[in-house]
Order: sequence, then structure tokens, then C-alpha cells
Amino acid sequence: MLLPARCERVATSLNRIVSVDTLPTLSSLYKPVDGLALKQIDISVPVAVVQGHKAVLKCTFDLEGDKLYSMKWYRGAGEFYRYTPSDPKPIKQFKIRGFHVLESESNATQVVLENVSRVISGPFSCEVTADQPSFFTDMKTADLEVEIKIQK
Repeated sequence: MLLPARCERVATSLNRIVSVDTLPTLSSLYKPVDGLALKQIDISVPVAVVQGHKAVLKCTFDLEGDKLYSMKWYRGAGEFYRYTPSDPKPIKQFKIRGFHVLESESNATQVVLENVSRVISGPFSCEVTADQPSFFTDMKTADLEVEIKIQK
């Protein structure tokens, strides 16, 4: 068994610490064939939403011929929505305080939050993973601000 010469600690976009071996691995030596990789993710999150209203978060992506394995949404580091088309029940929700996912309007490219509260203001991330054989994964993050409507 080969042991890594050394390990480095790096921070990901979600401020989690992971270890990365500095020796080459099979995945780092693998070169994707053109047209068979996750190429681009675009995230669209409203800059501001009024407390108690809906927020539509969109995530579009180009799988370049691969099938979708999963699309996940995070609030900070907490996953709250997962779409896995190959599962018998493709949509899974995970409880996060401050909103409810409107499942009937959510799918592989968007998630709709209803009755949003100020506690959810902050970063939202969309993570897309292509299906086998590549399992390429990419993530984009954008901030959402929930505002209180002032009565006059």
C-alpha cells in the first residue's frame, strides 16, 4: 500500500476542511473525453426576498452528454434539498429552520422556498453531480437576503 508523501489541508467553498493527498491519484490522472463532463453551473438566487414570501432558487447546468446523478441545495453547510432522478422518490428534503420547500414546484433545476424568514439570510449553494462513469461534481454559491417589509 502506498502512503502519501505528505497531506495538505485546504478549505472548500463551504469552509469545510478536507485533506488532499499530494501524490497523483487515478482520478487526477483521468482526462475527460470532450462532450462527456459537467461543464458549467449557473446559479440564480434573488438578491432580496420579503419575509413570509416565496423565494425561487435556480440552478442550471450542462452535463455535456452525461446523465444527472444528483442536484443538491445547501444553506451554509447544511443540505436541505436533494434531487436524484434515479431514486424511486427523486426529491428528498432535510429540515432547516426558517423556511419550507414547496415540493410541488421544485425539481432538478430549481427549488422553491415558501414562508422564508430572516434567519435564512446568507449563502445558498447548488451542487451538481454527473452520473457514472465520471461522477464529476461542481458547486456554485450565492447570497440571499430576507428583508422585513415595513408597514406605513
